[in-house]
Amino acid sequence: MTFLLNNRPNWIIPVFRQTGFIIEYKRFPADYMWRGFLDLSGVVFDPTSLQDQIDALVATDETFATQIIDLAATDVSLAADIASAIGQASAAQADATTALANAATALTAANEADDTADAAQSTATAAGAAAAAAQSTATAAAAAAAAAQSTANAALVQTSLPDCAYLVPSNFRTISGGFATPVLQSGQWTHAYSDLNGSGSLADCKILLAAGDYDYSLGYIKGADEGNLALKINGTASTTSIPSMYNATTLLGQIVEGQLISGLSAGLHTIRFEVTGKQVASSGFHCRISFLAIRKRP
Repeated sequence: MTFLLNNRPNWIIPVFRQTGFIIEYKRFPADYMWRGFLDLSGVVFDPTSLQDQIDALVATDETFATQIIDLAATDVSLAADIASAIGQASAAQADATTALANAATALTAANEADDTADAAQSTATAAGAAAAAAQSTATAAAAAAAAAQSTANAALVQTSLPDCAYLVPSNFRTISGGFATPVLQSGQWTHAYSDLNGSGSLADCKILLAAGDYDYSLGYIKGADEGNLALKINGTASTTSIPSMYNATTLLGQIVEGQLISGLSAGLHTIRFEVTGKQVASSGFHCRISFLAIRKRP
């Protein structure tokens, strides 16, 4: 037996069915939650309150249905959120893939740049080594040029320095005493002489001479008041000494010739006259000379 209670709002009609001693219930029209009958065998019915019990049961069913509907709506919202999250995750995955590709490209570019830098460094190192070698070669060449210049200068000095000199007393500077003012004398080779007077009197002259062996010639006067004269070069007495200038009578135009020095080096040299004393018979220390000629020995 089946019967309907049609007093529910919104056309929700409770339907009852009895099969033997079993009473079943469902809603009409049926929805997705109420497609079959609900067994009411365990329900104790009070005829006086049957309608109230049925109303309570229907209300409970409606509440349950509402909760299920709300849960479904929540599930739909959650599904939408999940779908959105999945979309965002997919977009993030795409961005990550793009970023990874960009990173791979950047890494490749960095590796290529590093290779280029290594090649440049290698080239710079090679260039530095070549520059150092060139500098070393240039330094060696400069040293060789300097040595060649020095040799050339020495050769030039050897070939350009004078190998003879003609000196008169006025060429000598006073060291001690010194030469007096020249005196004209017709009997002398130069028609004049100068007097270096006094024991220990010195007079120097500096001249440039080429290397070699040298001789000398000296013009002087002999007399009763003449002393002894020494000729030196660079502090060394001449190989041939000047004889004493003393003579009881005056003798003009005297010349002495001899060896000055052997093995003289090229360069600047000092010629010195020095009064070293006198003969006992001499009345003075006068040393009157007119010239000194120096010449390189053939």
